[in-house]
Amino acid sequence: MQIVPDLRALAASCLAGLGLTVLPSYLCGRQLREGTLVRLHEPTETPANEIFLAWSRLGLQQPRVAFMRQRLLEAAADW
Repeated sequence: MQIVPDLRALAASCLAGLGLTVLPSYLCGRQLREGTLVRLHEPTETPANEIFLAWSRLGLQQPRVAFMRQRLLEAAADW
């Protein structure tokens, strides 16, 4: 087994014929259109990409942590 550092490296590995992987379409759309990569499965639902935000009560006493928490919560309302 080999550990690959990021999704671009996984895409390059597949293009080199070293196996298969799961990639987001934004990363391999061109290769799919060109036929250099082949989609083996079409999901019926879009995969979720959940983000969890955690903080401690003590951390919220720090102004920058409280500020970022508030900004993230406001931005997340539109997600």
